Amino acid sequence: RASLREQDERLEATQKTAEQTLAEVRAVLDRWDQAKARFGEAMDSFVHRMADAMKDEFEPTPEVVGPPEGVFAHGTDGKQAWKPPQMVVKCEKVARTGMRASIMAHEYQDESDVLDAKVKVLASMIRRARKCAAYTGAGISTAAGIGDYASKAGVRSSVLPKKLRDGTPFDAADALNAEPTIAHRALTSLHVAGLMHEWVQQNHDGLPQKAGMPQSGLNEIHGSWFDPCNPVVPMNGSLRSDLVARLRETTSSADLVVAMGTSLSGVMADTIVSSVGRRAAEARRAREQKTGARLVTRRSIGEDVTVAGEAAETEQGAASAPLPSVVIINAQQTRLDGLASLRIFAKLDDVLKRLCKELGLAPARPIAEPPASRRLPKEDVWDALPYDAEGMPSRDGTVTLDLTRGKQVVLTDGNPPLVLPGSVGVVGPRTKQGHYTVVLQDGKRRTLGLWYLRDAQEGKLPRLPFVNAPPASSAA
Repeated sequence: RASLREQDERLEATQKTAEQTLAEVRAVLDRWDQAKARFGEAMDSFVHRMADAMKDEFEPTPEVVGPPEGVFAHGTDGKQAWKPPQMVVKCEKVARTGMRASIMAHEYQDESDVLDAKVKVLASMIRRARKCAAYTGAGISTAAGIGDYASKAGVRSSVLPKKLRDGTPFDAADALNAEPTIAHRALTSLHVAGLMHEWVQQNHDGLPQKAGMPQSGLNEIHGSWFDPCNPVVPMNGSLRSDLVARLRETTSSADLVVAMGTSLSGVMADTIVSSVGRRAAEARRAREQKTGARLVTRRSIGEDVTVAGEAAETEQGAASAPLPSVVIINAQQTRLDGLASLRIFAKLDDVLKRLCKELGLAPARPIAEPPASRRLPKEDVWDALPYDAEGMPSRDGTVTLDLTRGKQVVLTDGNPPLVLPGSVGVVGPRTKQGHYTVVLQDGKRRTLGLWYLRDAQEGKLPRLPFVNAPPASSAA
């Protein structure tokens, strides 16, 4: 009888164990199903993001053929009675080989009176925009002595200086010490005046920040010489996901994009121009269908009118909301010229100088020294920064960042595999302009722009780029 009781207890225990095992298996299967569902959702989201990024691959734009004429010379909102731009440099070479556009590197300029008229239209568009975004390429920095990709005329070029600084995207060399141009300073003034809300910067040169542009207003989508967490990304590399997300948000919310000095040859970031340009074309067609007349936008006088049905449109109030618009400013033609609401052929410094005058602004002065109200560090020790030991913003305490030469620091963020978060480095000498250098454990020297530390003093950075290595790391 005792033996039967023991056997019964063993059977009961075995049954409970089996039931428990089955329950655990069911739980694992449930988690697996949930994981599959999340994976499926993630894949769907990824496919949609890839489709958005590759939108230009499948949606053709009006083809640019021959010298600029009509809308290709002035934009869909420009006056077609304006004289077409004149070719000032003939160059039969392709501007960007290996890219999506095979456009010749000829250079054009608008007549002075036409340029003045176009700048007035541009000023009106900027005043009316609810969210204006600047999108700049290498052409904005040529006047600073930094070469671009698309100018192939050499010393004959109308936009290149006679002597360029040494340096490449992956080895800045003397270009690290370049000074901002009138265009950089003018765009900074527009931002300070609340007229330009976001600056998407393809370049790596730090010239907007040297002109006084706050880091918070910049999206350095292709990397920077002055941000160790965001090194320059090669053509086959991956952009930082947070910067891509920010670019998409700007693309969806901007109602005016001003593209300057960029060849628009097909990189992913060009979608800010193509997407807003297509949105503008769709909005224009919808309004034309609604009013039954071709819309002629006279932004230079700050109002929209139609050739026919003007009274009806005014009654409906349709003219009160500005259409999405794209402005392209470049001495060369681009593959997206057919999407431009306004097209300007001129040197960027000439355009931005006239624009500031039209808007009653003065180009910002480059930052040489921090304002007196800001504390200067003592012997490269930046103390009382409102961040924690991990470099994250803190309301409860502060941290000291010692950037004395020879000190060890740890990178708080990165863009794998180009640079890894947690990489340890050693502080090196300062540059000619006073920026810090750090040699990371991969042997590469990175530069940290002083503006990051000035912003950190006021808690404006989402994260400190570096923190000091703990004693254990220092001993290692």
